[in-house]
Amino acid sequence: MNIKASLDLIKDSLLEEKQCIACSIQDCAGLLETLEEELASVMRKIKAIEEIEKFSSLKLIK
Repeated sequence: MNIKASLDLIKDSLLEEKQCIACSIQDCAGLLETLEEELASVMRKIKAIEEIEKFSSLKLIK
């Protein structure tokens, strides 16, 4: 096999690896977005519980 053919094979392999890495990055970005949404939901629930606790303690004081 000549040098050009060998280099072409290496280049093709690297391009395929590059595509796999790009797909992995996109997958991770999607997962991160989902986790951020879940975190925001949990934070809203915590805030709601804190408000309920605050309201409950005010009722007990009265």
